[in-house]
Amino acid sequence: MELYLASKFSLAARVDALHKVLEAAGHTVPDQWWRLDTKQTLSDGTNVEKMPDREWYKLPEVRVIADRHWQSIKRCDALVLVGPLRGGTPVTFTGAHIELGYAFALGKPCFTVGPLTRSAMYLPAVQCETGDELLRRLRLYAQFGVR
Repeated sequence: MELYLASKFSLAARVDALHKVLEAAGHTVPDQWWRLDTKQTLSDGTNVEKMPDREWYKLPEVRVIADRHWQSIKRCDALVLVGPLRGGTPVTFTGAHIELGYAFALGKPCFTVGPLTRSAMYLPAVQCETGDELLRRLRLYAQFGVR
């Protein structure tokens, strides 16, 4: 299955580890956004960390990245919201919630892995505690359409 992994940059190592597990199981994750935090550095090495938001939002690269994310979510078979490891403290998401809501609106199956803050808005997603549980649930969905 082609997947979109939504999360936050502070969990990049967790996202990358899960990405490797998913690809080893035969899934693809084309949009690997966690490899470059463009809120801090652009692809050409320009540091934009202290740039005012008003200027940052006007950068052509930011617009291209946003469009790539929207297209990746449209194209994916499912979205996975990646939280901290089991037993970790739930985090507050920002952009990942927008991505999750967009996937819900498109009718995409959505899965979560790791602890989340309490919210009824997560109910449509299949909630998994571990990467292994996520792999089992993705297999069920791929084989039978069962979430």
